[in-house]
Amino acid sequence: MKSSAAALLVAAALLLAAALAGCGYRLAGAPALGEPIRVVVVTNDARLVRAQAALQRAVAEALQSRLGWQVSPTGSAKLELTIAQEKIDSTGTDRRDVPARWSIRLQGKVLVAARDGTAYGDYHGTGYSSGLGDEPEAINNAADEAAALISAWLEHEVPKWKKPTP
Repeated sequence: MKSSAAALLVAAALLLAAALAGCGYRLAGAPALGEPIRVVVVTNDARLVRAQAALQRAVAEALQSRLGWQVSPTGSAKLELTIAQEKIDSTGTDRRDVPARWSIRLQGKVLVAARDGTAYGDYHGTGYSSGLGDEPEAINNAADEAAALISAWLEHEVPKWKKPTP
């Protein structure tokens, strides 16, 4: 009887661990930055005028909601985004073989410079559009995907920084 109860307890623990691994929750907290951060675009080669604003908004929201960081236009830490020219590709055609659906891929480089360290990497995000009417939504979706990638990358990168000893 005791072995079946222990097996049930182990199975429940494994199920809980698998459920937590598959969702957005984490057992440990997000890494603290310890200072406010500003999000700036240093280079913008995008042709779509909404790309910069959408990306800055999405990254700021992701840093606040996912990592719990304070985002401020006067922050002492800085996250610099370089936006490369977006890639727009046809992903679907109508019955006449005329493009009717497009993917919009935002991509570039990201540099984070803070008191405790720096990190440099790439980002990308893709949204889908059926025309000018839903292009803003596609750009926002691409920006949200890129921001999620950046915040997940920072979540793993920041703990590697050596904290100064007092």
